[in-house]
Amino acid sequence: MSARRGWSAVAIAAVLAFPWAAGSYVDYVACLALAYSLVTLSLNWVMGYAGQITLGQGGFFAVGAYFTACAVVHAGWPLPAAILLSAVATGMLGLLLGVPALRLQGHYLALATLFFSLAVPEAIMALPLLTGGANGINVPPSVTFFGLHLSNLHDAYYVLIVLVALVVVADRTMLRSKLGRAFLAIRDSETAAASVGIPIAVYKVTAFTASGVIAGLAGGFYGAIAGYLNPSMFDLWLSIYFFAALIVGGLGNAYGAVIGGILVVALPQLFSQAQNLANILYGAILVVVLLALPGGIADWPRLSRAVRWLWHPR
Repeated sequence: MSARRGWSAVAIAAVLAFPWAAGSYVDYVACLALAYSLVTLSLNWVMGYAGQITLGQGGFFAVGAYFTACAVVHAGWPLPAAILLSAVATGMLGLLLGVPALRLQGHYLALATLFFSLAVPEAIMALPLLTGGANGINVPPSVTFFGLHLSNLHDAYYVLIVLVALVVVADRTMLRSKLGRAFLAIRDSETAAASVGIPIAVYKVTAFTASGVIAGLAGGFYGAIAGYLNPSMFDLWLSIYFFAALIVGGLGNAYGAVIGGILVVALPQLFSQAQNLANILYGAILVVVLLALPGGIADWPRLSRAVRWLWHPR
């Protein structure tokens, strides 16, 4: 047991010390990876637990980022309020997007949510007075989050680490609750779930709403950290990357969602001079994982045991 506590302490210390050991560019990449991990975690609620296929996560992420930026720049809202309200806004969008899920399933639902991801950048382009259109919008670096400057990458890193940890804890807690059991029942068989009195419609819409809230939070923090937003940053590829990240990391696994989110950021950085190669590599990794590890990287027994061992020190 003492060894477990020791290794857990080492892992936590490494995570906390990371931004001080790395350069500013690596710090930015780490913050981006954490923000993307939040989005992948949000996607896991809909796909991994409720079993609904969606390609709309990039749209939620974009709305959260732009809502926060516009609230700060045009309305002069404090950053915490802007991020909180962006999460509420994306939660409402998630609720609306969950309505088609009541009648659509499988690739039909995926197609409907894909249209949502395509529509969001177009809507941003169509509102240049608010969003800056194709020229984008700048978020002032002076804005603070409870006294922390998110333009300071060290501050941003620690805020995102805490947020990712809180979402993972909420995720694990939810799975042990009535809500989590209902999600898993719907994922396994909607017919069987309905036969035992589970209100399918309520839980589907709940999954989409919660997913929208988490993705909106990620977008809000991303907007403040990036300092500049442009519609081209939220194209359809982003939603596809989130989708692939969850499959590679592991459907229905919070740790896998975090791993997948990190991979979404890490691979393009490794192949920054050849973006097409990064796209090809995504496809190759997806095929290899599907063949060798159908449950995703986090389902690899050794990795899974190590994560659980570190996460639950006694």
